[in-house]
Amino acid sequence: MKRYFSRTNSPAQRLSATKPLWRYFQDVIAWTKRLFPTYRKGMEKVEWGILYNQYHEKEFEDTR
Repeated sequence: MKRYFSRTNSPAQRLSATKPLWRYFQDVIAWTKRLFPTYRKGMEKVEWGILYNQYHEKEFEDTR
């Protein structure tokens, strides 16, 4: 991480280095909201990134 944010990098370089991480973060949030549209207590403790990495390519049925 240090190489992305060193003082020798310009602000534009730092911004371009963070874009993939920001995109991943947004993808995880969108996937979670699509699968679980209703927020419930305790969801903040779930490791959503790990679940996303393992299941984001699978199709799920809406069984409501």
